[in-house]
Amino acid sequence: GTRSESSELLDGRKRSILDALQSEACSVDDLMERTGLPVRELTAALAELELMGRTARAGPGLHIRAP
Repeated sequence: GTRSESSELLDGRKRSILDALQSEACSVDDLMERTGLPVRELTAALAELELMGRTARAGPGLHIRAP
């Protein structure tokens, strides 16, 4: 499917993380503050997003939306 189709399959946690990563690379602490997610849920969702090709690491402890 297309990227827009796959975005419909994202749960609320993943969608809020992608929204928080709109403009810049973020640390886990920044993402916790922006999304309100507990660290365990956040890191699990980030790992899933990375495996899906939707996010990438931008350096030690930083995450970005995949180009």
